[in-house]
Amino acid sequence: MTIVSALLIAAVVLAVRLVSSVRLKAAVYSLPIPMTLALLGSGGHVDARHLLGVVLLVLFFVTVGTLYRRGVPILLADGLGVAAYLLVAWPLTALDRLPFLPVLAAVVLLWTIAAARRPPGLRAAPERLGPLSVLLVVGAALLTAPLGGALQGFVVTFPYSGVLVVVETRRSLAAFTRQFARAALALVAFLAAFHYVQPYGTGWALAAAWTTHLTITAALLLTPARYPSAHR
Repeated sequence: MTIVSALLIAAVVLAVRLVSSVRLKAAVYSLPIPMTLALLGSGGHVDARHLLGVVLLVLFFVTVGTLYRRGVPILLADGLGVAAYLLVAWPLTALDRLPFLPVLAAVVLLWTIAAARRPPGLRAAPERLGPLSVLLVVGAALLTAPLGGALQGFVVTFPYSGVLVVVETRRSLAAFTRQFARAALALVAFLAAFHYVQPYGTGWALAAAWTTHLTITAALLLTPARYPSAHR
């Protein structure tokens, strides 16, 4: 990842920090900007491992949020979440012959089950950014960017900006995690579209992937979640 990549990661983090709606925070974070950069840097190939990587990305937030709720300081919880991602992803790098369609179906089924259990989102107060805050986020992004370099396929879903976003959203991390788990369907669709169009070239694959991602993200944002009433 280059300095430009780190700056883009920082931009995502700063945008997440400024948005008040947790639902919109998750939508902003789910924009596949680091994923696109990683695909370009790794040769532009998507296989079933990348779908598993989206699941690991959600589990990264679940891990950090669980530890934080149990009293672990956020920075330590963040580090442990990264370690857990690396420990699980590392042995899975050898799984390069998984059938794409069955894994895609399994991930979508898992998403459907998780989405059905998602409670309403919350709102978080937007924060004002001083020059020092911006410099700290950019500096942290420069340190974060190289972390996923040895993960082969899983470098695409490594939580580059997520390492910083969990710190920024710590006051509403549980709600953010639930909203991101829902928004992750758009990332799965992004990867699926890229996979099926990649024989025609990386440019066409990225165009199809981004179009699919933005369409599903808009549909998720415009579709109100339905929950069983607590008063019947």
